[in-house]
Amino acid sequence: MSAIAIDQSNLLNVLGRRKRLMAFVFLVGTLAVAVAVSLLPPEYEGTMKFLVRKARAEMVVTSEPSSTMYSGEVSEAEMNSEIELLNGRDLFDEVPAQVLVNQQDQSVSKKHAAAVAHLQQELRIVAVHKANIILVTYTNH
Repeated sequence: MSAIAIDQSNLLNVLGRRKRLMAFVFLVGTLAVAVAVSLLPPEYEGTMKFLVRKARAEMVVTSEPSSTMYSGEVSEAEMNSEIELLNGRDLFDEVPAQVLVNQQDQSVSKKHAAAVAHLQQELRIVAVHKANIILVTYTNH
């Protein structure tokens, strides 16, 4: 047997003599992690997806009696229009107004302006590549 090899009984003896030190290190580490987590601000993220469909028929002028043609494909311009509607100022004004509707103090207008600015900064609206889906993500830091 080599001099480096340690048998099980010697290892258990060493660990038994150091159990207070091991418990102390474990508790200090656990407390340090708990304090660090409690001091960090909470971060929330909400995600939703919109499926954009073209549900109306396009009228095509022909000599045939039934000239209605339906195309379910959404163009890139229509996707961009939908994204711009979601990025519109009225949405950013309406959401904080609904949240602050029950508050009756003087600083509601200041809170509303701050909430609108925060919402515009944290809301991400993007079109999913090669799909008729708009992805909306809100992250609160």
